[in-house]
Amino acid sequence: MLKLGIDIDGVCCDSIGYLERKVNRELGHSLSDKSPLIRKFLSIPDPNYIKLPWIPNAFEALSELSQFCDIEFITARCESQREYTEQWLSALPFEIKLTMTSYASKLKEAYMKDIFIDDRLDYLLELKDYCCCIWFTPDIIQGLPAGVYLIHNWTEILDLIKSL
Repeated sequence: MLKLGIDIDGVCCDSIGYLERKVNRELGHSLSDKSPLIRKFLSIPDPNYIKLPWIPNAFEALSELSQFCDIEFITARCESQREYTEQWLSALPFEIKLTMTSYASKLKEAYMKDIFIDDRLDYLLELKDYCCCIWFTPDIIQGLPAGVYLIHNWTEILDLIKSL
């Protein structure tokens, strides 16, 4: 079985849009997903995390991938979000493996996977020599570094992993 590591926010869960709206509403700021304030809000337990929407087709693709991949969710979400994160993931029809960790530890966990999927190119650039890296982004990029696959949706992810 392939060992598949997957980030949650921005890859499986549409949390970035929710956090941007929350920060805008509570602080009056407009933020990008790279903002330190997003990280601060991620550390505050929020029961609304249970209701966050799945990225389109992620749920179905993960269910299919679970048939031939050992899936582990590796996230930099704070431990204070564990209960809500586990409840959100419990909708999946397979056993959930969840690692909640810091940035450095997230990379260490990802090194031990065959494939890692994230929406942060900076993480993937550090991993590209150790595992197959899939960058989940809506952006169109020219000159992507060798060792990183650019993917725009979960249908493409499923097709790529089946072809490996």
